Amino acid sequence: MRDKLEDAEQKVAEFQDELDDREERLEEITILKSALLKLKTARHAEQEKHRRQLAALSDKLDLVIASSQDANAQAKLQIEDAQAHFSARQSTIMRELAMAQRDRGAIKVERDRFAVRISGLMVQRDRLNRNLADRDVDCSQLVKKLDDLKAERDQALQSKYFLFTRMAELNCSLRRKRSPPASKSEKPKTKRYRRAKSSPGKSMLSEPSVSRPLSSEQSEASDSAESPPRSASPNPFGSRSLSSEGSEFVDHNKSSSAETVIHFWRRYRHLTLPSDVELRSLSGNRRRSTSMFPVQNPNLLIPPSEYP
Repeated sequence: MRDKLEDAEQKVAEFQDELDDREERLEEITILKSALLKLKTARHAEQEKHRRQLAALSDKLDLVIASSQDANAQAKLQIEDAQAHFSARQSTIMRELAMAQRDRGAIKVERDRFAVRISGLMVQRDRLNRNLADRDVDCSQLVKKLDDLKAERDQALQSKYFLFTRMAELNCSLRRKRSPPASKSEKPKTKRYRRAKSSPGKSMLSEPSVSRPLSSEQSEASDSAESPPRSASPNPFGSRSLSSEGSEFVDHNKSSSAETVIHFWRRYRHLTLPSDVELRSLSGNRRRSTSMFPVQNPNLLIPPSEYP
């Protein structure tokens, strides 16, 4: 019995241990169930949250897709417009290119024509340069000839001056020889004579019809005035500074060689030589005229007041 009791006690102890184990397991199971329930609730909450997020994301994605579709449609329209503009611009450029090619051909033709004209003008320029060089040589020769003629003219005028002086002296001496002796009480009379209306080559003084003798003082004055001053210029015809007033009427009894020379000078004072300025202008204007005297000296013309 004791063995049975011991066995029973052992079994009861074993059952008690098993019961304790089961209670512990039951507590663990209850704890696990509560934890599992909590996990389930948390997972449901997270799932709901994820579902709401997915719904929001899907809405946003729909909006993005719609906006992208609109943008794609606008881009397609812009691309079509750009293609149409590009095709129109390309056609315009092709037309302009064709016109430019035609213009280029015309420009080439004009360029060749201008090249021919330029070559002709260059040949003409060379010919004109040669003619100009020949003209310069001719002008230099003409200037030399003009200098020679000027020297000859100076000599001719100087000889003419000395000839007029000699003629005046001879005329005065002839007048003194022809005049008869007169008394001292007789008063000298003046005789007016005019210039002869003849050409400059003829005699410029008219012989007086009546001659009066000279007194002693007048004869001394005439003898002292017979010879012209040596310090004067050998060409009195070239100077126009002397006055022509106050000696239009000459006293016949007081006539002398000096007065006759002055009268001849007044008659031929327009015969002047060209000045140095005029000669320089003649040599400087060699390209304007090829004649020997391209510029006419106005002093060589007889003024109206000196007409006979």
